[in-house]
Amino acid sequence: MKNNRKGFTITELVIVIAVIAILAAVLIPTFSNLIEKANNSADLQEARNAYSEYLAVVNAQPASKVYVQGGDQYFEVTGGKISETPEAATPATGVLVSLNGDNVVIDCLTDAASHTDCTTCNGQNNA
Repeated sequence: MKNNRKGFTITELVIVIAVIAILAAVLIPTFSNLIEKANNSADLQEARNAYSEYLAVVNAQPASKVYVQGGDQYFEVTGGKISETPEAATPATGVLVSLNGDNVVIDCLTDAASHTDCTTCNGQNNA
């Protein structure tokens, strides 16, 4: 008797679906980590651009406590270098530098009770 089998059995289909599910379970977290790293890298580059513009505006005389916004993250500047890791929370005091299109925006962040941190903003008091 001739076996004229056309198509797949249910067992073969279930095995293929199981293999695809296992691959998806392994690859989805990997790809989401890559996307997060790419976004962080883009934010850091935007922060570097904003800091360069800021240095040009203040004639390379930065304030003592500077934070740079890149994307939706904030990076601290220490010794003229931007931190590779973003801040855990929005900074409360110091100078916040960000880009709005091609324009650099400099905001002096202060404690509402005392405006002592504005003295380090190089006259950039927007509070």
